[in-house]
Amino acid sequence: MALGLVLVFNKADPELLAWLPEGFIGVFLASARVWVWIVVGLCLLRGLPVLWDGRDYLFARHYPKRLNG
Repeated sequence: MALGLVLVFNKADPELLAWLPEGFIGVFLASARVWVWIVVGLCLLRGLPVLWDGRDYLFARHYPKRLNG
């Protein structure tokens, strides 16, 4: 949702955004960037165990490998 608002703030007419407090857009964009990096980091951390468990299937010389043994 924050990235959608970033698009809105970037495309909106400056006169329409005049009702926002001074410096709000800059703070919002900075916080959205921080949240995006946090989410990317969490997704990468969540993906590491999946890749570790599937390493035998990902790096096997003979594909497809038998699943039950």
